Amino acid sequence: MRSTAARAVLAVLVATVATACSGETGGQARPQQDFVTTTQASPATSAAPSSGDFGEGDFGGGLSEVDPCALLTDEELAEVGPLRDPTRPTRGKGRNCEWLPDRDNASQELLAVGVVVLDSEGIDRLGDIGNGITDGTINDRDARMTSGRLGCLISLDVGGTARVDVSATAPGIDEATSCGHAERLAEAVEPRLPQ
Repeated sequence: MRSTAARAVLAVLVATVATACSGETGGQARPQQDFVTTTQASPATSAAPSSGDFGEGDFGGGLSEVDPCALLTDEELAEVGPLRDPTRPTRGKGRNCEWLPDRDNASQELLAVGVVVLDSEGIDRLGDIGNGITDGTINDRDARMTSGRLGCLISLDVGGTARVDVSATAPGIDEATSCGHAERLAEAVEPRLPQ
């Protein structure tokens, strides 16, 4: 029951973004700004995930070989809070991976984390989840961010025609907290992506 609510929140967020991606972006676009300052990867974020069989940005065949569940390390995920092992739900157009909160009781407000790889949909197709869309950069890579009452999602550009979405979601947790976590996770994912 506990994971059902978290799964529902993450599913609604992913579905909202996926179905909101029409030819026109909903909401009000905000001017380009660095919503995340360019940072040097810390030792915890510079190592490639242990579950992957690739190095940072070394995918041979490009984004099609990227496993969304291998883009974050256990250490990076632990910063968000207690999370269960990843699942690979089938929804939308991308390859999905989600980590649901590992709660002691249903009243705990904990974040879920999601990573979605979209091989043929760029950041220009990101849908608004409530509070507009902000253009910016993550470690010098073009990115867009949208947030709302369900959480925060950052979309990282891959070659202008593809993207990787990183989300931190939970009803009841303020946007600043969920966006802070989404930004830190996106900073960790970014160097592991092909250009």
